[in-house]
Amino acid sequence: MKAIQLRPYQIKAMNAIQGALENGQKHIVIEMATGTGKGLVLAKTVELLHKQTISNVLVVTNKLESKENVESNLVSKYSDSLRID
Repeated sequence: MKAIQLRPYQIKAMNAIQGALENGQKHIVIEMATGTGKGLVLAKTVELLHKQTISNVLVVTNKLESKENVESNLVSKYSDSLRID
């Protein structure tokens, strides 16, 4: 998988997620405008969690397109340990 450079606002979102996790939050909502790369931020966050041996991440979305976007960002790297329903 080609390394992808995140935009500054995407890095800020990831830092906020990481901070929330470090503060013990277990339920986190990501809210970003259409086309700003929520799927990519989520994929990179899952990658970070995977490196920290956190293996279960639940993603809830109301659109099939969002699910497919997250899936395409993750499946090539984690196809052996990824289950998407």
